[in-house]
Formats: sequence, C-alpha cells, structure tokens
Amino acid sequence: MNRCVQACTVGFGLLYGGCVLVDNGYARAVASDITPAHSALEKNNRAGREAAWNSWDHLHSFTRLPLNPEGWTDLLALYQHPDYYNDSRIVYVSSSRGDDSTAVAYEKNSLVLGSDPFNPAGPVAAYKTINKAYSQLRDGYPDIMLLRRGDVFEEVLSQGWGRGWQKSGRSSMERMIVNYWGDAKERPQLIFPDRTLNTYGGGGTPPEISYLVFSGFDGYGAHRDPDSERYVDANSLDENGRLVQPQAGVLWLMPGSDILFEDIRLSFGQFTVQYSGPKSLQNFAVRRSVIDKNYGISGKYHAQGIYASGVDGLLVEDSVFDYNGKNDSVPNAFPTIFNHNLYIQSDNRNVVIRGNIISNPSSHGLQLRPGGIIENNLFLKVPIAAFIAGTGGQMVANVVLSGNDISDTLPRGWGLDVLTANPTVVRRNIVANKDAVVSAGFAYHLSCAPDRCPATMTEKSIIFENNIAYDWNGLAFGIKGEWPVAGPGIIERNQFSQFDPCHELINIEHPQDLFAGFTFGKNKYFSENMPSRWFRLGGNSYAFENWRRIVKDDGSTTTAPTFPDPERNIDSYLQHLGLEATHDAFIAEALQQSRFNWRREFTAAAVNSYIREGFGLQSP
Repeated sequence: MNRCVQACTVGFGLLYGGCVLVDNGYARAVASDITPAHSALEKNNRAGREAAWNSWDHLHSFTRLPLNPEGWTDLLALYQHPDYYNDSRIVYVSSSRGDDSTAVAYEKNSLVLGSDPFNPAGPVAAYKTINKAYSQLRDGYPDIMLLRRGDVFEEVLSQGWGRGWQKSGRSSMERMIVNYWGDAKERPQLIFPDRTLNTYGGGGTPPEISYLVFSGFDGYGAHRDPDSERYVDANSLDENGRLVQPQAGVLWLMPGSDILFEDIRLSFGQFTVQYSGPKSLQNFAVRRSVIDKNYGISGKYHAQGIYASGVDGLLVEDSVFDYNGKNDSVPNAFPTIFNHNLYIQSDNRNVVIRGNIISNPSSHGLQLRPGGIIENNLFLKVPIAAFIAGTGGQMVANVVLSGNDISDTLPRGWGLDVLTANPTVVRRNIVANKDAVVSAGFAYHLSCAPDRCPATMTEKSIIFENNIAYDWNGLAFGIKGEWPVAGPGIIERNQFSQFDPCHELINIEHPQDLFAGFTFGKNKYFSENMPSRWFRLGGNSYAFENWRRIVKDDGSTTTAPTFPDPERNIDSYLQHLGLEATHDAFIAEALQQSRFNWRREFTAAAVNSYIREGFGLQSP
C-alpha cells in the first residue's frame, strides 16, 4: 500500500471553460443496446457455438453492420447477402506481385474469386499501385479495394484530386470497402509522407462522402520515428524555410455519414476527424484499432491520438491508445498539458467511448468535452484519466490503475472528473493502486463553476454510486465549485479506502449551504489519516461523527476494506497470464492486436474483469 511520499497538500485547478449543451439520448440508447450484444457474443464463443452463428442476428447497434462471433464487422456476410453488392467491382493491389498493365477489375460472380473475394479461389491479377486501383472504384457503388497483407506501399490510400479520397458507397448496407487479402499475418503497411488518408473539398470532390469501411491497414509515419532511417527532426526547417510539421495520419474534413474505421494501426500520426460546415458529419466509428506514438513539439504544435470535432454520432470502441502527445527521444517533444490520447471537442454530439485501453499520454487519457458515455475503459499510467463535461451522460464501469504525472513540474495523479451539473451518472468505477512515486491527486472529483454550471440550468443531477477508490494517495473524493442548490446530487454506496496519512479522505471546498442538494448515504469510509482529519468541509477538518451530522450522511460507516484481492494491478495480471510482469510488456502485446491476432486477454474488458474480481465484483 502507498504511504505518504509527497507534501501534505492537494490543489485543484479549474482548467476547462464553457460547455455546449447537446442531447445525448441517442448515445444512451447505443450504450444500453451494444453491451448485451457483446455479452451474447462472448457466451456464444465460450459455449463453442460458432458454427451456428448468424451474423445478421448480431448487428452492431451503432454501425448496424453484422458481427462475427469474435465481434468484428463481418464483411463477408455483408458481401454475400442476396440484396447487396450484386453489381460490385473488386480490385486487388499488391506492391510485391501486382502489375498495373495486366490487372483486372473483377465482377462479383467471377469464377476466379469464388464466393469470398477476401480469400479468392484462384490467383488474381492485382494492380501494383493504389493509384491505379483507386481509379477503378466508382463513386456511389459498393466497390471493394483489397490490399495484399504483408505488402508495403509507398503510397497513400486517398488518390483523388490533391491526394484526397473522393468516393462514396451506395448506402449504409452497401458501403465501399477498403480491406485486405492474402495469407500474411501482418496488415498491409502504408508508409505515409504526410497522410495515410485525407478528405477535403475542391477539385471535383462531391459535396458529401459517405458509406465507407476502411479496415485493415497499418499507417506508419516513418519520417516521425526517431528510430527510422527516414526520420526528419520535427524541429528542423524544410526547403522553404518552414518548420517541419507532422501531417495527420488520417485527416477527415468532409461531411457525410456511416463511416467505419476498423482494425487499423496508426503510428506516429494523428487521427483527426473534423467538420464545421453547413452540412453534417454523422455516425463515424473507430473500432478495434491502435493509435500510438503521435507527438507534438512544445510551443509549435499540439498532438493527440484522436482529435474529433463536429461529429454527430461518434463511437470509439475496443481500441488501444498509447504514448500520444510526447516522445522522450525527440527534442522539445516533452509532455505538456495540451496533448492527450483522446480529445473529443465540445461541438460533437452523441459520443460513446467504450472498451478502450488508454495508456501513458502526455496529459489526459480522455477529454469528453460535450458529454456522452465513457464505459468499461482501462486507464493505465495516465496523469488525468478522464473528464466528462457538457451535457453530462454516463461514466460507468471504468478502471483506472497506476496513475502518472505529466512531468516533475506538472504533478497530477488525477482519476475521474465530472465538470458539469447536467444529468450525469458515475457508477461502478474503480480507481485503485496508484504508483507510490505519482503525486497526490484525487481519485474522483466533481468540479463546477458558473461558466459550466450556470444557475439557469433546468436539469441538474449527479448520481455517484457504487464506485471504489482504493489506495490512491491524495483525495478519494472531492467537490469543488458553486453547485446549484437545486441538485440533486446523490453520493451513495461508494467505498473510499485510502492509506495516505497526509490527506483528507473527502474534501468539499465550498460552504455547506451551497451543496444542500447533495445526499450522502450508505458509503464506506476508511483512512490511515488522523480520525479528526478524514473529512474536510469549507476549509475545516472533521471526524466522521461530526461530518455525518453536518451533511446528514445516513447509513454510512467507517469500515476497513475486506476485498478479496484489492492489490491487483497490471503487473499481477501479467503474472496471472504467466508473462513478464510489467506495464511495457502488456502494452507491447496490446499494440499487436488485430483481426488476425485478436487475443481477448489483451483487451480492456478482460483486464477490467480481473481487477473487479479482486474487489469482489462481477463484470457488467
């Protein structure tokens, strides 16, 4: 267990400003609908009933596309449906075996392909270049371009005007597909000089780009990798005397709908989806992908893993985000407060962030500025795990382990934060086992101020229940700011167990009459601090009995924790698997996740289940 390793002080800053009020009803519907489907998938796998699986009985609630027994989008089921893809054109691309002069664009019923174009029956005549293959795709058709697995392409995917993607599929069920073929385990790799994939207007680009699946490519920014022979110092100047800035690996700037990225890896490049025009960008999903090692240069430009703005309906699911925003090997790429793994801007709507591994960013693991759903994510070595703002929403069943600081001069060690008084549910989360060298910060925090919680709000409610804070040096739970008296705020059935003799367990900074709308009850409190300093209210410290009398904390107790195995962390999880017991070893495995190398033990869901068992809890 941690002991006091820092000075006995805790400070909180109001870092974030105004909120955009949006409706999260659609996002809540998605959350309640997908989780049972995933549970059914896992039960089917465990029972060994894959042979009887019908993917059309298991549509993903966000994409509405069929899922195979392992939870991947079933592109073959989509292709083989009798009502879809009957006039498709299929083109193959191989940098190692293709020939643009002899390649063939195939029709659906070609004998060479058989019934499965992703595993063709016979040898196919492939194009050598993506450029030539792209020219065979028809805008508005359910055409398919397949890149050979294991090949390396010195090209970008988007080959239209200005190297922008300019083509759409026909409908949400007849999407244009970019995927792979071949026998290699590795995805096709695109070494991008600027962007792997880019969309923007001009040059005959349609007014909208929609109905697309991009699945199975590895975008690698070799020029940004300090270990690559192609590395270019991002602090240097180009031939025009301008600072060499990294281009986004994926840059999506067009309106449209029904766009899915699945099974991609993007290293040393940012995934940016951003639209601010008069139309709309709807139903954009990133699933089971890996985004890592994107970094910024301090004072020059910022860098995120994902930056999203202007999307109505955004899903990020079952993906891995690691080491974005910083790079110890690049001059001036040190961590700052501006770089994060996921930066979800306040002008998005209906956002769901579920089942992701979010590790070791520069600052935040996740900024969910518009509100939405944060569910069953695993946060590892994150200075500030996540906050939810805007319209509120749900922060449910997440696990936060280890913690981190931004730097020696920017201490953090913060867990989960709520920056809105709009209806928000914080339930069944675990924030536990902070590394002893990490600064004393809060496990959970509610922070309100007039700019984000105006008195004119008509719906205000915080439900904070069944959460666990365990051995997270600093505060277990804090409230800061002038919360609307109307509330209500329900703080019930939580377990706050700290072993830090330097800090209060609970700290409510504002005067008592400003939180009259809060109800405390049935919580379990434990601390190794002096009993008279467990609770702090309005600058004064109190023992439990006085605290309970002042805030009318009914049914709560001071109970030492009796969890089955609460010391569990990522090291013990790897020991449980018989592997090297380090954070780096776990992340190295997680970064290798793909459709052809999918191992459930390296998902957030599996780790979170293991951690919950240590606290005597079942998985949701």
